[in-house]
Amino acid sequence: MARQMIGKTLRFEAELDLQMVGTYRYHAIKLPGEVQSEIDFVTGVKQRFEGTVNGEGFAGALLPTGTGGYYMMVNGALRKKLKLELGDSLSVTITIVDPNKVDVPEDVTRALSADEETLFKWDVLTPGTKRGILHQINSARSEALRADRIASLVQRMRESQPFEPFSIRNRL
Repeated sequence: MARQMIGKTLRFEAELDLQMVGTYRYHAIKLPGEVQSEIDFVTGVKQRFEGTVNGEGFAGALLPTGTGGYYMMVNGALRKKLKLELGDSLSVTITIVDPNKVDVPEDVTRALSADEETLFKWDVLTPGTKRGILHQINSARSEALRADRIASLVQRMRESQPFEPFSIRNRL
């Protein structure tokens, strides 16, 4: 990625669309052609962003279409909150962010920081792995479940070896 893209803000209007990869389908926003021309990325590489859709906070990655374009996935929680349907018009503002930046909630940081070795093992995980783990923790539907998932994360970090691949397939 061209470093000058970090911090670049893009504003555009688009429609909620459906993307298909094999039998997997998901709601998405395709970047319009005029926005594509403003992007100075390495072709085919996903780019992290933060922004808004119709004024609601939103973060994710610009994903390559395989034909030179980019799209972003729109999760069910955002669609439900904004009552979005396929074809709805969207006002989108995104700012490209450092792909290595991961916002770790205070309670998770506190739990991991209780032990220096556990924190070290967390620090060596890739940003994508950290985001996946944090998604599981943040999607807990109760504070009790969230606390259990954080405790499970700390336990798994204690039991793992430094630099050992950390799979999020076995849910926290």
